[in-house]
Amino acid sequence: MEEKILTIRMPASDHFSIRKEVIGSRKFADSKRVAIIAGIHGDEFEGLYTCYLLHQQLQNLIEKNEQVLTGQVDFYPSVNSLGLGSLNRAWPFFNVDLNRQFPGTNEGHVPLQAAHALLQDLQGADLVVDIHASNRFVLELPQIRMQEHYAPRLLPLAKRSNVDLVWLHGSSTILETTLATNLNEMNIPTLVVEMGIGQRLTIGYSEQLLKGLLHLLRDLGILQIPEEQLPVLGYPRIMKDEEVWYLNAKASGLFVPEQAIFGRFVQEKEKIGRIVDPLSGKDLQIIEAPCAGLVFTLRQHPVVYEGSLLGRLATQPTDSVGGDADA
Repeated sequence: MEEKILTIRMPASDHFSIRKEVIGSRKFADSKRVAIIAGIHGDEFEGLYTCYLLHQQLQNLIEKNEQVLTGQVDFYPSVNSLGLGSLNRAWPFFNVDLNRQFPGTNEGHVPLQAAHALLQDLQGADLVVDIHASNRFVLELPQIRMQEHYAPRLLPLAKRSNVDLVWLHGSSTILETTLATNLNEMNIPTLVVEMGIGQRLTIGYSEQLLKGLLHLLRDLGILQIPEEQLPVLGYPRIMKDEEVWYLNAKASGLFVPEQAIFGRFVQEKEKIGRIVDPLSGKDLQIIEAPCAGLVFTLRQHPVVYEGSLLGRLATQPTDSVGGDADA
């Protein structure tokens, strides 16, 4: 069943709406509700495809057994559909990041109204999964990011999500205006998934996350299906800020990564890539791993300036090292 959570009149007398699709219902007093959010940024497609996959999977299960779903799943596949239509990460015209507008207000500009409407509509959810891709510059392995003080409640859920990594962040005032922080502060458990790259679709990552979402629905009692009938889960590496090493450019030029380096565990001093100068034909910087670790972030856009982020390593758990700040 399709519902509209907000409708705004546009300048030329047409209308814009934020839509959601509802599958199932709260049949019993203890029935749970899960919400899947995607498209808060208009250039992120991984979440849209994940919504499609989960929606299709649930429909197939319901066709075989109408009693398989005893709770409710809400899909919000394209919150910033104006941005999606224009391949714009921000909300068009206002040029603001929708994920920095929460809790919003029903009397402000349109992005603030959208944030307010979404937050209000999510009241009463038992779990929210907010799916993001990276920007168009860097590629990310599937990961869940959370602030450390939410970990006691969120970490057990994250471990069942079939992502590669769970990154525990320190607190930050920047995150206070995000959807996830506002929901978690309201005691609505919210997982933030980051995977893939902006303006591209990494199909395998959506398929990977689908497996975790099915397990979460079963764990919450929404999906009545034996666990042995679900895909086998992989369990994530849990890491903190001090276990992440940032690789930044020390020169401006063209970044050329090593073949098949992304997603690999590299050894100390192993070559990750180089920055070259097409004019002089010289290598300006050879990027080597400062320590052994997993390359879980890697730049895909080749043009770099001094300070640009080239990649991130998840160091071995015994290491307590860091690197340069993200630029």
